[in-house]
Order: sequence, then structure tokens, then C-alpha cells
Amino acid sequence: VPVGLIENEGAVVTLSSSNPNVAIPNDNTDGIIELTFGKGEANTKTVAVTVLGSGKTAFTLSVDSGVCIGDPVFLTKRSAFVMNPSFEAHPPAADWPHYGPVEAWSGASGVNIGGPFNDNGITPDRNQVGFAQGSRSVTQTITGLTPEKQYWLQFHYNRRACCGDSTIDLIVEIDGEELARHNSIKPVGNAGYHSKTVVFTPESDTATVVLRGEAAGDATMIYDAVSIVQRDEGNVIVMNPSFEASGTPPWPGYIQPKLIAGWWALEITALTSTVQARSPIMARRRIRIWSPFCRGGVR
Repeated sequence: VPVGLIENEGAVVTLSSSNPNVAIPNDNTDGIIELTFGKGEANTKTVAVTVLGSGKTAFTLSVDSGVCIGDPVFLTKRSAFVMNPSFEAHPPAADWPHYGPVEAWSGASGVNIGGPFNDNGITPDRNQVGFAQGSRSVTQTITGLTPEKQYWLQFHYNRRACCGDSTIDLIVEIDGEELARHNSIKPVGNAGYHSKTVVFTPESDTATVVLRGEAAGDATMIYDAVSIVQRDEGNVIVMNPSFEASGTPPWPGYIQPKLIAGWWALEITALTSTVQARSPIMARRRIRIWSPFCRGGVR
């Protein structure tokens, strides 16, 4: 606080967080604490800040007298927007054919590794995929978005190579608005999954993503590597540009010999949250030669 504030008398200063869902001082759940400064004593105090979620908050200081004691301090916490993006948060349900709840995703039928629903195509990312049998909506509410900023929703998808004359359409919705539709999805066979980028601009800091299958007969949609990244207009679209579609692999981040969605690795097969190097040149040498090409073509 300013030295002049406590030069002649003590002061009680209120420190408050504008968004306690993002961060709070001294573990105070309502985001507000009082700091007492004695007359002529030190004009600084240390406060522990607990970060709780993604988003932005402003820490402000105030006193009852209304004396100005400084500008707000802003804290922004960024993390991956999509929870359980690669459907790896837990193993498939024990009982065949592995129906069960999927962490962070409402409406999914379960997760698979080798089948019976994930019965064709090259799994895009790590080991597991999510599946939704029949006409089902797989949804997740995303938080921490910046209104009026442009984002990419990206994911990989396929359908089960079964059953009879069944068909299934894929509809992508955000906050109830249909942004993409693909009719009569075909199994990819021995190739890589289909991939999709949907560009959207949220009106608030939350958005509900819906991947909806409309089935005729016993048809099943399969999903993997769902991510959301903020990108500006004119940016060239690259799948999984910030390597967030894999989620958080166990330490030290190895995924090999499995794939990282959107990238064919010629050297590096790990994801880490921090790269330590003595210089930018060393950093470039350590992480290099990733190729955004898929087998049989360029996406």
C-alpha cells in the first residue's frame, strides 16, 4: 500500500478477487480478505493465491476512506478447454461391450480400445476412443472462453463398420446452433479417421458443445481427440495446433508408439507442459520434425 496511507494512522485494506471461481486469496472461498497495516509499519504484506479454474480475475485493494491505493492486478489462468479430450481418463468399462459413463462427457455410450465399436480405422490419438450408439448427443460445457474471440473446435470421427443397412448423420452444435452437418458417415476402413474443424465465436465465457448422431438402424459414431483453441481470423487451419487433443499423458509424457492427433512424429513422441533449454536454438533442436500430414494425403 502507499506509505502515505499508514503514515499517520493504521489502515484496514480489503483485497478482493473479482472472480473467485478462478482464484482466491489465502484460501478464502468468497475471494475477499482484510489486511491490517499498523501506523508507520511496513507497507507490504504477502498473500497466498489459490488458483481454482480457468479464466481471468482482477485483484483489487480498497479502503473505506476511498483513497486510491493502486490499479487492479489481473490474473489469467489458461488450460485446455476440453476435459478428457482423448477419452483416456479411465479404462473402458469391464463388461463387454464396454458400455458405461465417460468422464466429462454427457450422453456417450462408453469408451473402446479395439472394439467392438472401434472396429475400423487408425485410432487418431493414444489408445482409446469414445463411442455413441444410436441417436445420441455427446456434450460438454466449455468454460473460460473469451467472448467475441474466434475459436476452433476440432475433432476426429468415424463410424462403426456395422450393421446391415444402418446409416448415421453427424451434426455439430454449439449453444444450440447447428454449425456443421455430415450425412451418411462412412467407415474409414484401414485409413485414418475423418477430421473436422468448426470455427465459432462465443457470446459469453461458456459454450455447450454437442456432437450429435442421428441414426437409422444400429449405427454408432466414434469420436477422438476433441480440442478447442483460440485462433484469429486468417490463421491457417492445422489440426491440433497446440497439442492439447491428447490430454495429459502420464509423466514424462510418452505416447509412443501410439499417435498424436493430427501429427506424424518422425522423432519426438512425447508431450510435456514445459520445455527447458539453455537457448531458443536448443529448444528448436529438441522439438522438431513433426509433420501435419496424414497417410495418403494432406489435411
